Amino acid sequence: MMVASRLSEESVKKILKDLGLTVKEAEVYIYLAKNGASKGGEISKRTKTQKTVIYRILKSLENKNLIELTLEFPARFTAVPFETILDLNIKNKREEATQIEKQKEELLTYLKKLKQVDTEVSIEKFTVIEGNRRIYSKILQLIQEAKNKISIALPFKGLMHADQFGVLDPLFDDSVRSNIQICFLTDFSLENLAGMKVLLKRKAGDNLNFKGRNPDLAPEMSPRMIIRDDQELLFFITPKNIVHAETNDVCLWTNCKALVNSFTTIFEDLWINSSEIKIK
Repeated sequence: MMVASRLSEESVKKILKDLGLTVKEAEVYIYLAKNGASKGGEISKRTKTQKTVIYRILKSLENKNLIELTLEFPARFTAVPFETILDLNIKNKREEATQIEKQKEELLTYLKKLKQVDTEVSIEKFTVIEGNRRIYSKILQLIQEAKNKISIALPFKGLMHADQFGVLDPLFDDSVRSNIQICFLTDFSLENLAGMKVLLKRKAGDNLNFKGRNPDLAPEMSPRMIIRDDQELLFFITPKNIVHAETNDVCLWTNCKALVNSFTTIFEDLWINSSEIKIK
């Protein structure tokens, strides 16, 4: 019970602090809330605080409408019910939220301008991403943000895993992807024939610029990569001996032009030396 009481008092102090009270002002308010109407001298004695300081604190609390005075002389001071304090705190929070809501568009417009200025000077970055859920989330982001071309080189099993997470869904939405060139390289065999047919059938419309190829010289699909608009690169750095351990996949994302260009060249070489999956 003592612990609960201590926790409750700390919560009260936090709310009083939010309302702009000092530690000593909160202490005096809590004293009055506990002990009822008290004279300044009594409060000074019980809280072990000089009278001049106490009367200055009481004046501040009075100005903040947190205590009231009796008409007798010398006056006694009483704390405004804490329920009223809570209502005041809630009101202040609502007013703050309303003010932020009103300024939302202005703030977003301002930040957008800052971002536009910042993007004029492109900063090359590198990020290591671990775990399939985070990796698939990043692949989905790359696909959704693609404006001209998305290049994917993944083994068929990797494509199926990504599809289970809904990563490939935007690729087959011809209402928003008709202007984007989609190229994917993957392995192809009798074992995955049925799955490949299902994947290709999802290309329902003719508006999609969707092409799949099977590398003739790299059946194991290494390196595995996703390239967006020749601007961003995500490639797997998982060691080959654990390439199928889903939870151990590790990727490196970068917008470094030199690396993106290098991997784009590798992708294009693989693309040239490959066969169209539909024909095969």
